[in-house]
Amino acid sequence: IHCSFGIVMVLTWCNQYVRMALPRCWYGVTNIFVWRYQSVGMALPKCWYGVTKVLVWRYQSVGMALPICSSGVTKVLVWRYQSVGMAIPRCRYGVTKVLVWRYQGVGIMQQNWHRYKVSKDLGWCIKILMLASP
Repeated sequence: IHCSFGIVMVLTWCNQYVRMALPRCWYGVTNIFVWRYQSVGMALPKCWYGVTKVLVWRYQSVGMALPICSSGVTKVLVWRYQSVGMAIPRCRYGVTKVLVWRYQGVGIMQQNWHRYKVSKDLGWCIKILMLASP
């Protein structure tokens, strides 16, 4: 599932649990996204895109957090589906920062920050994502 916002914004969403999500996209002057997850304990993220783009992710499962990412002209956020229970989101901030994290079940992921690979929980990954998102 691939959604384009203007020229600089490309967004697809992946589920952090076992099953994939079903995003539904509405295009207009003010874009509002409501993504419905088809699995127990999944979240209901709502995205507002306007003059100032702000993405708010709400997790309802255990160990989840509330990251807030702002997208500007130089930032591109790309999330790509891979398979059931496993996805690879890629977050590019500016030119140098690249964040790649892989979900493996509940709260277990394999993170690749530039050339470094380390296994940590999902909460730490979200903290890193928040730190990388000004």
